[in-house]
This record gives sequence, structure tokens and C-alpha cells, in this order.
Amino acid sequence: MEPEKLEALLAPWKEYRLKWDKTLEYATCITSFEDDVYLLRHIIKKCTTLLIFSASARDSVDIVKIVRTPDRIVFGSCGTSHNSYPPSKAYVRTHQYVGGYVIERLPNLRSRFTIIFHADLTLPGPKLFASLADRLKARLMIHHSKRLKGGIKKFRSQL
Repeated sequence: MEPEKLEALLAPWKEYRLKWDKTLEYATCITSFEDDVYLLRHIIKKCTTLLIFSASARDSVDIVKIVRTPDRIVFGSCGTSHNSYPPSKAYVRTHQYVGGYVIERLPNLRSRFTIIFHADLTLPGPKLFASLADRLKARLMIHHSKRLKGGIKKFRSQL
């Protein structure tokens, strides 16, 4: 799939992301700026994994920059804050230090897709529990990739 089509699936301010990403409850573009810069708020549903790990519903405020070249599309994002969206008792505030996607153009309408994710999920509990949760973060990215693959199959003909 071409990078531009993957971009349409990944961008939370476009129509497809909420349709395929079942962990994403809500995403809104607070504001956009020149040069493809967006200020977003994400709300992630409560998630239970392996019956021993349960993550509360979470929210984040992120600044996202899109860079397009003939060979790739890069989403770069970082957590921030916004006075209109203070932390709420309804959600655990997650802070993303650096994150994003790199979608590289390959021959024959194919792409190479890379996820970059470094975040503080603000997990409570003893250090042992936090260590276990750190191991599960990689699984979250694997599940995200599988959901994206399902989104590609579902929406390929519409892109």
C-alpha cells in the first residue's frame, strides 16, 4: 500500500482511524498550524490484557508534525499540555516523550512501516508491577500493528 493511503488510515484527524483502532475511544484535533502541525487530544479505552494487567482509560495531549518527502512520510509526535484540556479524574494522563510513524515508499506500491513509541503510561503499583507492564508495552505495539493490518484489509478499496 502506498504511504499516502497508510497516512489516511493512521491520522486521527481523518475519518478512518476511529473505525479500525478499537483502543481509541476518541480523538480530536484541538487546533492545526501551518506546515502540517496538529495539536491533538486522544482518549484511549480501558484495556485488559492477560487477565493480570488492566490499564485504566487514558488521555493525552500531543503535538504532531507530518513531514512528507518523495520517499517517505514521517509522523513525529510529543506529549504536551493545553489549558482547555487539564488532567481529569476520569482518565489517567499519559505523556508521550517521543513517538510517531515512518512510512517509507518501496517499489510496486508497497511501504515499510515503522512505529516509534516512548511514553510514560503512568502505571501505579510496586516496581515489580511496573517492570511487568514495561514488558507488555511491546505487545501493545504488536496489537496496534495487527489492528492497522485489519484496517488496511477493511478500507483498502475506499482509499
